[in-house]
Amino acid sequence: MKTISFRAWDKKEQVMLYGVDSAYDMLSGWVKYENGESAGYDADCFGEFIHNKRYVTEQYINLHDKNKKKIYEGDVLWDQTDHLKLIVVFNESCAEFDLQEMEQPKRLWGFCHGGPGSELLEVIGNIHELERKKVFKE
Repeated sequence: MKTISFRAWDKKEQVMLYGVDSAYDMLSGWVKYENGESAGYDADCFGEFIHNKRYVTEQYINLHDKNKKKIYEGDVLWDQTDHLKLIVVFNESCAEFDLQEMEQPKRLWGFCHGGPGSELLEVIGNIHELERKKVFKE
């Protein structure tokens, strides 16, 4: 059965929030940080996460990496076979999630069309954390 789940990057607080699709008020405790602690957030329901410019909402793609960690849109993956860093992106022209090479952004790999299987990949971060680290280095 397909699991539909979302997370959101909070641009103001610079943290990832999980379970935002279950949010229905600001006090429910459904939204969590990655470590499982209840998160503070500024949205009354899931729709507000989607429409509020403070948040970048990303979907779980229904696959796990080699360590059984859920893979989400926006994750940075390490391909241990080809030694590549890949970003999970939504390809609107095909309505599917693809892998984009970090070094060659125009090159896309489909999970089902010649790309590596998720069991060969490892989640090593997400694009928001990488951007934040880049800003702090400069």
